[in-house]
Amino acid sequence: MKLPPLILASSSPRRSELLKSLELEFSVVPSDATEVHDENLTAAEVAQLNAYRKARAVAKKLPDSLVLGADTLVYTGTRVFWQTRQS
Repeated sequence: MKLPPLILASSSPRRSELLKSLELEFSVVPSDATEVHDENLTAAEVAQLNAYRKARAVAKKLPDSLVLGADTLVYTGTRVFWQTRQS
């Protein structure tokens, strides 16, 4: 059985390193999805939403692939430390 190609929807070197350590074949296709920063959501909800948005944006371009999206937030208690992406 042939599995669909695995696509990492992130340019994160650490995420690539983790997948390589599992000896998985994958391609990197960074997502252009805009990240959500909503203070009405929990940190877990924001991370899940952003991971979904990243994966979905890439999956729309590559519908026959298995797309992995991820997001990381830093927080303490209920305070999220937002970081804006810099080009």
